[in-house]
This record gives sequence, structure tokens and C-alpha cells, in this order.
Amino acid sequence: MSLVEIFEELQWKQKQHDKRYHEDIWILSVQSRAKHMILHLNKYSGKFFEDLRENNLEKLEMHVIDAIIINFSYANIFQVPISKKYETFNAINSLNELIELYKKSSSKDILNIAIDFAISVGKMSKTIESLDHVEQHSYRENLNHYVFDIQDTLFSLCAYLNLTNIEEKIEKRLYSVESKNMSFKRLGNYSSGYL
Repeated sequence: MSLVEIFEELQWKQKQHDKRYHEDIWILSVQSRAKHMILHLNKYSGKFFEDLRENNLEKLEMHVIDAIIINFSYANIFQVPISKKYETFNAINSLNELIELYKKSSSKDILNIAIDFAISVGKMSKTIESLDHVEQHSYRENLNHYVFDIQDTLFSLCAYLNLTNIEEKIEKRLYSVESKNMSFKRLGNYSSGYL
């Protein structure tokens, strides 16, 4: 599977998960769903710094995976194919290989990567705030652009933490969320497919 196909599949599965297991958010307006996802990303920004302060890399890894999941949801709201960024990466056929590329290209320490994440999320928040005020602002261009900024920062964190098998970690996390739902057996799941 190509890198583009991997991202297309991850986004598609995320959309199916969100439609079935987060109906309360799915029925909101686009603006409200975007705000909800940005609140999640702000939460993870704080968690990253908390985890770093406590030197708890296990928790940090978990929160990075959660933030990747939320970024897929956010991208889906605005119909932004994350795969678009990787169309020219023909020699890379897995997320593990992509993470290796990030290891080679990033010279930042983990604190500065977390700061980059916080800055990007702050910019997203400003865009949504400007939308509420109907200010002069390039809403769509900015919101689309931040999807890629966030993804780059998250993969830089994965590289720094030597995280591998991202797809499996996403699957495990979403399956654990889904299995708590009372309609789990009727809705299908991330691991074996949705009904």
C-alpha cells in the first residue's frame, strides 16, 4: 500500500468511527465540530507539557496518538485529504518509513516540537475566534493549512519518541473507545469493519 493509500484509509476509517461512535458531535454544525476538535487539540497541547514536566513518556506517547486521531477527524470536517501532502513520497510505503524520514530531517528537541504544536493550535483557535466575530480572515485557507502543520508536528513527536506501528496504536485506541458503547456489536468497529 502506498503512503497516499494509507492516509486515505486512515481518514476513511476515522470518518466511519466518528459517524457511528460520536453522533453527538457528528450532528453539530461544521463550525461547532471544528471548535470541538480544536478544544481537543488544545487539551492535548496542555497534556504534552504536563507529560514532559512529569517526564512521563508513556503518557506522552498515548496523547500523541490521541492527537493524531483528532487531527484526522478535524481534516475530515473540512474535507482535507492529508494524503495530498505525501503524493510525491513514492519511495515510502509505510508510516514507519515516514517516521524514519522525520527522524532524519528534524533537529529540534522535544520541548520545541511541543511548543510548535501549541503555536499551531493557538493559530487554529484564532481562526475559529475570528470566524465567530466575522472578522477579515482567510478562514478556509488557514484551517486547511493547519491540518498539515499539526500532522507534521505530531509526526516529529513520533520520530523523537521512536514511535512505530502508528496504525496499530490508532486501531487499539479507537477499538477501546468503541467497545464501551452499548451498541458496539451492532455498529461494527475499527478493527474488523463497520456495519
